[in-house]
This record gives sequence, C-alpha cells and structure tokens, in this order.
Amino acid sequence: MSPISEDELRVRLEDVQPSPARHGFAEQVVQQARRRRRRQRWVMGAAAAAAVAVIGAGTLAIGDQIGRDEALPASPTPTSAPVETAPVETTPTVTSTGTPTPTPTATATASAARPTASATSAPSSTPTRPAPLEPTPTPVPVLPPPPSPPAIEPAWEALHPVTLLHAGSWTVTNTFAGPCGRDVFGIAGLRDAYRYDARRIEGGEGRADGEAYVLFAAEDGAAAFMDDLQAQGRACSFTTDGATGGVVEQLSGPWSDGLALSHISGQPNVTGGSVVLAVRSGRAVTLSSASGSFTRTDHVDPALIRAARPSVEHVYPQLCGFTDEGC
Repeated sequence: MSPISEDELRVRLEDVQPSPARHGFAEQVVQQARRRRRRQRWVMGAAAAAAVAVIGAGTLAIGDQIGRDEALPASPTPTSAPVETAPVETTPTVTSTGTPTPTPTATATASAARPTASATSAPSSTPTRPAPLEPTPTPVPVLPPPPSPPAIEPAWEALHPVTLLHAGSWTVTNTFAGPCGRDVFGIAGLRDAYRYDARRIEGGEGRADGEAYVLFAAEDGAAAFMDDLQAQGRACSFTTDGATGGVVEQLSGPWSDGLALSHISGQPNVTGGSVVLAVRSGRAVTLSSASGSFTRTDHVDPALIRAARPSVEHVYPQLCGFTDEGC
C-alpha cells in the first residue's frame, strides 16, 4: 500500500458510494492515519538529531586542531558575543518506499579551510619579554705606571751617630732630671720625640752629673719642647719648707736657642740644688746638668753653669745634620 495523505483519502472517499459499513472499518482507517503521522514526526526528529551530531563532531575536530584556548564553546549563552564560524549547510533528505523506512542524510560542509597549527604561528600562553639590552662596557683607560719614588738618603743618625762627652765612662740611664726634678724624657714624649740617649754619675760638690740628647720628628716639636722646659722651670715650687725656686735664663753661646734653669731645695739658710742646660739645633736638643750648694738668688749659679757647659758644647756641633742648613 502506497502512502497517501489524509486530504487525498477524504477526496477519494467522497466519490465512493456509501455501502453498508463493516464492523470496525472506520476505526481501522483512523488508526492507519495516526500511525502515518507518527512516522512522519519520527523521521523529521531523526533527521534533526543527525544534523546536530554532524555539527558537534565538526566543532570538536576543529577545536582539537586549534587548541584548547581557541576552541569555540559548544553551546554559547544568549548574552555572549556572536562567534563568526564557517557556514554549515544541513540538508535532511527523506525517501519513502513501499515500506516506510526513514533514511536521514545530513551533510555538513565547512566553506572555510581548517587552520593548520605550526611552531611559528601557534600563540603562546606565556608572553615573551624582550631580552634586556646589555650595557656596552666602557673601555678602561690605561694609565702609565707611577714614577719611581726618589731614593731616600740614609738618616743622619745612622751615618753620623751622636756621641756624648762621657759615653765611655758614665752609666747609661733612661731618665734625666729636669726642672724641679721632673723627668725630661717624659716631657719630650709629648712632642713626638723618637730617640734619646743619656749618661749619669754620682754628683759631687759643684760638678757635672748628667748629659743627654733628644731627637724629634720635626723642628716644631723640638721648639715646643724648649717652651715646655721654660714653663716647668718658672712654675717650680716646694711646700715642705716654703722655699720657692724656678729661675730661668737664656744661655749664651753659638746656638740661637739655649736655656739655663735652676731650682732651690734644702734648708732656708743654706740651700743647694741643680742647674740644667738645654741647647737646640734644628729638631735635636742636647742637655747637661750639675749640682751643688749655693745661696738662693735671682740668678742661676754661674759656677754650676760652668760645670755643666762642657757636655753641651761637645754635642752641639754634632747636631748640625738635624737642621735645614745641614753641616
């Protein structure tokens, strides 16, 4: 039986003469029409499902070629922006034969060429930063070697050591009694003294008993040392017997800077003490001393000056090497 539409059936039935109706004939015709309608709806649904399946498979294939980051969404939401895709033609074809058998045919053709991924065109998920520019090294100027330092002349004291007058007979000592009995080397140490020598002997009445010399780093230190001796000599005092001393005078001689200092000690009526002579030459100072009894006056005892003078007169000529003029 070939398929026939419901309208055609009605037209044909109008020309048919009514005949005695058979039992159940009308019900059979209605059921056949209903079955025919259900078959048509099923065929249309199957064709639509096949078209959807073909489109989904094409989308997955294109997504695998493009990459996960560029694949199109399977079901875009109404609020999302429209995505431009290649047009897809879907042509469902239904063929009816003697036996109603649905044969859906869906053809999806993409007009756009499938993109080809390559190492040069594939986008990277991590942005590439440009390599920093390395600074161009500045050439280091080649400096000439420093000139050789001038040869340093040997120290004067190494070539011409200072020799004291009684170096061979008096005892070596590391102290020298100055104004008011204070150690002269302790005072000189405050002015950058770096070398000294001293001799001593047990003093007798009116005789020399000590000699020394001191070397300083600069002439200013030696001049300041002479000022210190003068200040110490004027400030000398004794509280045991109430007697005060501290007489300071300039010492005449070939030198331009010389001092004679004395201080008083002993009983008020008969007193005694010592005299110290100091002579400077450049950055060197030579000293000598003598002790004995003398009456306190406003002048240094001349006899003790004469006793101590030979030592400084012996050393002074040897100190010319410590002056700017030299020997």
